[in-house]
Amino acid sequence: MAKYIVAHDVGTTNNKAVLVNVEGGVYGRVLKPYDIKYPRPGWAEQDPEDWWHAVTSTTRQLLSETGVSPADILCLTFSTQMLGIVPVDDKGTALRQGIIWMDNRAPEEAKWVMNKFGGTSLFAAIAGAEIGGKDAIPKLIWLKKNE
Repeated sequence: MAKYIVAHDVGTTNNKAVLVNVEGGVYGRVLKPYDIKYPRPGWAEQDPEDWWHAVTSTTRQLLSETGVSPADILCLTFSTQMLGIVPVDDKGTALRQGIIWMDNRAPEEAKWVMNKFGGTSLFAAIAGAEIGGKDAIPKLIWLKKNE
């Protein structure tokens, strides 16, 4: 009996899903788009439920179109957007829209973090680079201050 892997790329504009066998043979590909919301200039958000629905619907579609049984799936694997944040409650339910990587709402918080570590030059020497308003920690600080 053949065994398969379902791989998802949960990207900025869509979820790309592929079904492959363990030898790397591609059996199916599916794409499901979703929206980016721009509530203010420089801000970019997405609904985490859109990601979830895209993953579940493309998985079902791959299995339906290929006739592969869920019992033959060895694993699901994911690549996702970087530098985004989704605050959740104690049950894992999203509390708000996800703030995605392209959102630049927190440049002042980034400066504050770097100054806490001795300024931009010292921070860059310690961390390997400066951080900006698109990075996750400044966004978390922004959320704490503003929501």
